Amino acid sequence: MTTLGSGHMSTVVTPAFLSATAMVVRTVDPAYSGTQVVRGHLFVNVVSPLATDGIYLQINGHESASWSALARDRSKGDKKRVTVHHHENSREIFNVRAPIHLADDVLQPGHYLFPFEFELPRNVPGSFADDRAPTHPDITDAGQYRARVSYAMTAEMVVRPDNPDDDYAVIRATCDLIVKGRPLASIATVKRDCNAAIRTWCCLNKGSVFLRVRFAQKAYQSGTTADLIVEFNNSSTVDVEHIKVELYRSLQMHGTTARYCRIDRVRVQVADGVQAGDDRMGDNALRIPLSLTDDDGKPLTPTTLGRVVVCRYWIEVFVPVPCGSGDIEARLPVTVIVPHCTPAEWAVNPLLGWDPVVSRIVNLDVEEDGSSRTYLIDA
Repeated sequence: MTTLGSGHMSTVVTPAFLSATAMVVRTVDPAYSGTQVVRGHLFVNVVSPLATDGIYLQINGHESASWSALARDRSKGDKKRVTVHHHENSREIFNVRAPIHLADDVLQPGHYLFPFEFELPRNVPGSFADDRAPTHPDITDAGQYRARVSYAMTAEMVVRPDNPDDDYAVIRATCDLIVKGRPLASIATVKRDCNAAIRTWCCLNKGSVFLRVRFAQKAYQSGTTADLIVEFNNSSTVDVEHIKVELYRSLQMHGTTARYCRIDRVRVQVADGVQAGDDRMGDNALRIPLSLTDDDGKPLTPTTLGRVVVCRYWIEVFVPVPCGSGDIEARLPVTVIVPHCTPAEWAVNPLLGWDPVVSRIVNLDVEEDGSSRTYLIDA
């Protein structure tokens, strides 16, 4: 088989699209969560008659991980000898191929629109991509890793050749499918409450403090700012000088024979404290903004809960208390969603002269079972 044109067609319908035989596959919305119905369209433009054996749509999800780790060889007592062990694993989340147009005929010049829809499985992991370069200057590949959770839709039009001895040609169009992860409704709203009695080194009672922390939303898009709400009632006679918030990320990769785990502190935020006798509860609560970016200002890798790749975030809140009473600490998870554009930015503007023949909606069955399926639909 040969391929006509680019293997990865643009996902943007432009005026130039009308000047060539081409296809564009595109979802209605820029991103989706588990259990949501994904709606999309296949735009087809034909400038000269095409003898086709059908148009097919393939939807697939895949997660993979690979990394290299150093290990000292102690078998011969040589502690300086090191070896590099390579680990990897992958999983097919789903893979479905179905016909969009099965007629064994000639597509006449014109515009065609093939709508389709399918429901995402509930527990699909969110889209994810992260890489790390080798960390050891003298050992190839040492310390590197690569983690991916990706989804894509590929449309293929199989074109019969004029000469029976020639190969069939395939016109392809590809579009990434951005998955935010599990449904927002399934993410529990979490808050943490802490009480502490303030005492001096001589055990004199200086009163008590109460801390409650929660996020204003269930989840935040990577690259934005998370709004941490801190309620604090300082019923003691001691000033609390500051409140420190640390953001952590845990990345786990599950190989076939080993597991990788890395924890990084990605951000530290220090806010003003609460003076003795102050009540910062309810509407008077402190709000601490927490930027979901790295040191270079780039969006953080999102949360994903796959079987091969797992990435989680949480914050640790520290309230230093004087007089030897011990610091107050609270830990709170935060969900970071893959960055994506707004529906308005993603929308396709009508093209002048675009007047397609619209086909019926094709419904596809997508299940997270790790199996590949090709099936027919009723014409």
